[in-house]
Amino acid sequence: MRLRNMTGSTAVGGGLVKASPKGFDVVSEFKIEKGEGVHWAHPAISDGVLYIRHVEFLMAYDIKKSN
Repeated sequence: MRLRNMTGSTAVGGGLVKASPKGFDVVSEFKIEKGEGVHWAHPAISDGVLYIRHVEFLMAYDIKKSN
């Protein structure tokens, strides 16, 4: 599961979490570096790549599980 807060900050802002009935564990986190202000566009995942758009910027993060 991916989560992000409206300001694009780290941890449960820009990151991936493993969810369970007891809560969630942060698997990875990152800072969304481009754009300012509130992030409104929904992230998308395709073929192991997380896409995040903010105004005129499109960022792609490789989220495939490494061996």
